[in-house]
Amino acid sequence: MKKLILLLLLLISLSANAANKYYALRGILGNNIDFRLDLEEDVYHGIVMGQTTYYRKNGKIARIKVYGNSEEETIDGRKYRSFRLCEFLGTKICGNFHFMINADGDIESGCWTLGDKIYGMSEGMVELLNLDEYKTFFKPLDIENAGGVYKFSYASGNRNMPEYGGMIELYPYCKNVAYHVSQVTPNIAETHGKMAEIFNNRFYFLVDGDICYDVFAFEDAVFVKRANYKSRHPDIFGANADIEGVYIATYEALGEDVQKAFDEEIDFNTNHTFSLFDLNEAWMEAVGGETTFPDEVLMKDIDGDGNDEVIARYTADKTEGYEVSGNRYVVFVVVGDLLDPVAVAQGNREKLEIADGYVVKNVVDSNIHHYFQLQNSAVFLKATMTGADTKSYTIAEKDVEEKVFQEQIKVNNVITITDLDGWEEVPGNVHRNETAARG
Repeated sequence: MKKLILLLLLLISLSANAANKYYALRGILGNNIDFRLDLEEDVYHGIVMGQTTYYRKNGKIARIKVYGNSEEETIDGRKYRSFRLCEFLGTKICGNFHFMINADGDIESGCWTLGDKIYGMSEGMVELLNLDEYKTFFKPLDIENAGGVYKFSYASGNRNMPEYGGMIELYPYCKNVAYHVSQVTPNIAETHGKMAEIFNNRFYFLVDGDICYDVFAFEDAVFVKRANYKSRHPDIFGANADIEGVYIATYEALGEDVQKAFDEEIDFNTNHTFSLFDLNEAWMEAVGGETTFPDEVLMKDIDGDGNDEVIARYTADKTEGYEVSGNRYVVFVVVGDLLDPVAVAQGNREKLEIADGYVVKNVVDSNIHHYFQLQNSAVFLKATMTGADTKSYTIAEKDVEEKVFQEQIKVNNVITITDLDGWEEVPGNVHRNETAARG
């Protein structure tokens, strides 16, 4: 149930397509700091990007990048849009804005802070401008192109550790991404893993099975946001540590651990004519319905043409807590990197067997037997035998007599797929099954 709730949460999030909002604030910070703050807000996800422009007394102008979050708050029955933003010089936070906009579109309270410095955004000194032109700051970056190291830091006031901060490393590979996120505040929060559910510039991952974090990638920053605060683990990392934050792109090299995250997948791709991604895509198309990934494969030359077919399976009890019930099997023929499904068996009612050049699918309760004869890595002939009270036989979708069927469809040396040896685990797919979306 917890994963179904998570899936619904994610699907609702993906369906949101509200237009972004744009803001410009102009006024005085404190007594004499002339500034303008231009912002773009993704209201649904609460992501904000923009810049501060400072107008110096000597005539110079300084512009500083701004990133942060927004949310709706209700105080004493009144609704506000609350903004918490950070100014960045490189990867270091050099200022913080917190202000609230009321339902009338007025700034009701706010301030700029850095360490002990606090400058108020007093009423009448800062106003929200009516915009004729919008400044766009969002530049989404597909996760496949977002590999790299992203960091942030800020002055801590702690002499023993002058700066706190965090880092996220992203390593995309073959429609997948490995991640390592850590943050020190000074308490440590850290997690790492691989995720296959990528949605353009976004992916999500779970901590402790049901705590969902969203990662949003842009050209110069990555946002890490927790999606389900109402879960049963409000303090997942302990000591109020967390990994939420805005991480700024750097030119630093990825760590060795994250770069080795896909070594097994790379070996798998090297040792087969098809990639792991090709296998998973073909599998999902073949089984349909709820999403699973095959946890094991077996290469076997069923038709004796010198080229192996692929037998893939999903074992229901292999992934703890995974709700998809019943084993699944698919036999594929392989042509280059293309996997074409021959037969699919799902649950306990359907079983697959192989024989000399044949794949046989048995529907146990109905006593129906489907025969797929393979030649040269392709389905050469299909036939069906129904052994119920009224027996029937078809070859190439044409009704035939039993004698004709038995003469043409000769199946010998039958082996049930579950009795075959030589299965190899598909790297990463057990973990993917733990976190896969279902629908």
